[in-house]
Amino acid sequence: MRLFFLGLLFSASFSFGAKMKEQNIQNVQSWSDFQKAMEKLKNEDRQRGTSYIVSGAIVSLGSLVAISGTHDAAAKLIYGIASSGGIAAITYGISTIYYGNSYNSFYDAVGATSLSEDQRNVLVKNYLASEREQRQRKERLQMIAHFVASVLNVYSASVEKDDNAKTFLHALAGLNLALGISYSF
Repeated sequence: MRLFFLGLLFSASFSFGAKMKEQNIQNVQSWSDFQKAMEKLKNEDRQRGTSYIVSGAIVSLGSLVAISGTHDAAAKLIYGIASSGGIAAITYGISTIYYGNSYNSFYDAVGATSLSEDQRNVLVKNYLASEREQRQRKERLQMIAHFVASVLNVYSASVEKDDNAKTFLHALAGLNLALGISYSF
């Protein structure tokens, strides 16, 4: 159950951080503002990537040490899952440092052109308007998917005979409900 709540906390913090990043970029109105926001975002990506690498390494190494110190199969499974999560965090950190965010390609492409400042301003406004629309559609779809998953988990729990499975399915329904609600803000 602790692992479930850690997953919920991680998901919520990841979603919140991504939304904050989107809002900072979406508020710019000119190429010069976009450049400033992108430089700040690149620094944040480097810091965030480094923290994921360090955290992932600590979790992975700690899990490997813990696996060797127990004979309980369930504990080994949990430590193995945690170790995999640590490796995923390291990979995400490396990706964040080297590839950054979804705006990098646009930023690099426009920065390499000989467009005037006014042309770049128009391009930034049009690009961000299109990105905002796509992001909103994607968030609505993710919200609906989480709500549907929540309903399906509640239904599965209602027909399940095993109490442990019922508890897990209700917890999973709660997680999906919370994630769905997070997309509505």
